Amino acid sequence: MDVLVRDLDGDGLTDLAFAALGDDAAVLFPGRGAGAFGAPRALAVTGQPQTLTVADVDADGRLDLLVGCASLLSVCMAAATGRSPPPVAFLIPGQRRPGRG
Repeated sequence: MDVLVRDLDGDGLTDLAFAALGDDAAVLFPGRGAGAFGAPRALAVTGQPQTLTVADVDADGRLDLLVGCASLLSVCMAAATGRSPPPVAFLIPGQRRPGRG
């Protein structure tokens, strides 16, 4: 399980995200200040999530969550805003899609 602690939505408060290996999801907890977090929000990803990082993939000024799975990279655009489209999965070169031989 990977954990990411960072202001993901740009509101100045620290948010928490983790890769939920058994649930095939990335889970986000928005920061509420004073060490408190809001209700969790799960983002379903393809494959078993192992690592998390952030980058502004589409250059819109908002951080996007990148979830590394065994053979796929899932990109969750502006995931922390709560208004993001479903994650998009990309096959990592040299790997096979989960469930295929």
